[in-house]
Amino acid sequence: MMRWVLCWALAVGLLLASVARAEEQEPRIQDKPLSEWVAQLTDMNRGKQVRAARALSEAQEDVRPAVIKRLIPLLQSERENDRFVAAQVLGDYGPAARAAVPDLVLLLQGTQFERNRAAAAKALGQILKDAEPSKEIDEVAAALSAKYNEDYDKYSDVRREAVCAVGMIGPAATCVIPKLTRALTDFKQWSREHQ
Repeated sequence: MMRWVLCWALAVGLLLASVARAEEQEPRIQDKPLSEWVAQLTDMNRGKQVRAARALSEAQEDVRPAVIKRLIPLLQSERENDRFVAAQVLGDYGPAARAAVPDLVLLLQGTQFERNRAAAAKALGQILKDAEPSKEIDEVAAALSAKYNEDYDKYSDVRREAVCAVGMIGPAATCVIPKLTRALTDFKQWSREHQ
């Protein structure tokens, strides 16, 4: 019996030590563990979400890979607001968040809320800014240009962010140049409406 109790106590001690080590290894941002910021980012309170998004956007370079891993799944959250703030933070990280591109394209194409589509378009431009030509860039540029062509988005903010994103990507997105005619006409109309 005594042997069993000692084994049990040893197992509990090892478990507690590993939990403490894991907490020590979790990145901290502004003296808070990353898990707390992510929980706050998905909070129902909009003010808490904004503060968390700001803190995560300003995170140091060395902790950003851990943040990116935690935010990419939020792009497919059931809650639309979670998707929005995750897209914003990932966009703020620029090229470091390139792993999020496939999920951002899905967000651009599928969300029912226009601000999420606009946030996805903007984030794609920020992440792929001045990217080198590749098949991935061609696919992203095509998805962006579809928002003002084949899959014409009825919301001008989405179309505007899609055009801006193509511009941020730069020469690598030249495959969409023939499709810019409609976007430029759209921009002229938008400019007149917002003078």
